[in-house]
Amino acid sequence: MTGMLPIVELLADAGTHQERADWLFACPYAVMYREHMTIRRILQGAGLLAGVGYLDAVVSLASAKRLADGGLPQTIVLQVHIAAQDLRAAARAGAEGAEC
Repeated sequence: MTGMLPIVELLADAGTHQERADWLFACPYAVMYREHMTIRRILQGAGLLAGVGYLDAVVSLASAKRLADGGLPQTIVLQVHIAAQDLRAAARAGAEGAEC
């Protein structure tokens, strides 16, 4: 028993950057927020720095102060979209055998 949530163990067991990216895109924000330090260690250990950037952006989104209308600041939302694009590119590069 590792002490990790079963969903986080799936990330730890992922063998490719594409699998890690797929996990990040499917993972609930609440899990990413709660387990961000464990997830960060896994991603750093795998060398998926774009995944760390995406994680940071999602944690910022989850902890951002909402606007008066209940929405999120566009600066935060844009940060998540850019980090997601970077992660997709890193996953593709990893699948092609390039350095991520």
